[in-house]
Amino acid sequence: MPYKCEWKTGDVFAYRLESHLAKEMNIFGRYLLIQKVDEAEWYPKHIIPIVYVKITKDDKIPTTVEEFNKLDFVQIGFSKYEERFWPIDGVRPAEDIAEKSKLKYEVDEYGFLPQFRIEIVTRSKKELSPNLNYICNFINAKKPEKEFIPHSKTNIMSVSWKKFENRLITLYCGHNLKGLEIYKK
Repeated sequence: MPYKCEWKTGDVFAYRLESHLAKEMNIFGRYLLIQKVDEAEWYPKHIIPIVYVKITKDDKIPTTVEEFNKLDFVQIGFSKYEERFWPIDGVRPAEDIAEKSKLKYEVDEYGFLPQFRIEIVTRSKKELSPNLNYICNFINAKKPEKEFIPHSKTNIMSVSWKKFENRLITLYCGHNLKGLEIYKK
C-alpha cells in the first residue's frame, strides 16, 4: 500500500548531528532543520516530502521564524546556467524554451544556479528517523536567495533516511563551505 508522508507544508523538524562524520567535520551536536516545501511521487505511488534543510550555528534550536530565517540553507547542488532549460519538451522544444526564457534565473558568484531542495525517500512511517523532532510550522519563512528550482521534480536530488545525515553533511561541506574542487577553479 502506498505511503503518504503526513507532514504539512511549512513543518520544521530538527535532526541532531551525531555521526562520526559530524565529529570529523566539527559540527557534532548541531542540528539540521528540515522544512517541508513540496511533495513528490516515489515509486510505486508513495508521496514523499521535498524539503529545504538549514543548519544551526550551535546546539540551539530556533524558537521563532526570525531566528530560523537567520540560519544558512544547506545547498544541495547547482545547475549550470546553460543547462537551465533542461529537461526540454521533445514534442515542442521551441515553445518550451520560449516559456522557460520568461523566468528569472540568478546565478551565484561562481556562475551557477544554486539548488536547495531535496526529496527524502520515505515509504513508511517506520522509515522516519528516530532522531527527528517536530519543532513547529514556519509556513512564512524566507526562501533561499537565487534559488534555482528544477523544471521537473525528477531533477530534484533524493536521499534515503539511512544516508540522510552523512549525505547532508557532505553537501554542506562541499557547497556551503566550498570544499568541492569546482569552487576552487
